[in-house]
Amino acid sequence: MRYFLLSICFLFTFSCIPLAIAPDLKDGKVMKGKKFKRQLPNQYTYIFEDPKRANEFYKYVNAKFQVDYDDIEGDVPVTIGEEKYFLTFYEAEKQTKTINLIPMVIDAGLEKNGVSCTRRCS
Repeated sequence: MRYFLLSICFLFTFSCIPLAIAPDLKDGKVMKGKKFKRQLPNQYTYIFEDPKRANEFYKYVNAKFQVDYDDIEGDVPVTIGEEKYFLTFYEAEKQTKTINLIPMVIDAGLEKNGVSCTRRCS
């Protein structure tokens, strides 16, 4: 029993606790924008991970639809059949956030001994 409690204490101390887990978007996903990120509108969106360099997506949209992204502020006119639609896109980032217990314990021990921490561990 002693070894069991010691192992549980060891695992709890040397583990990271996830606060938010970033979704796996390798193939893309259709879902409500608010479920992915609170700042997005509450409408169905296609969410994907962009593997390209910065601004490559905007260059592609400008070249494909012959528009200048800066002039239209996000609404790209798209004609499908005889109907005209508007393509609106948002850029958002979602990362995995964790709490590492070891730096918190070390910081508490140092502060108890009168040593102030000059850097933040994350």
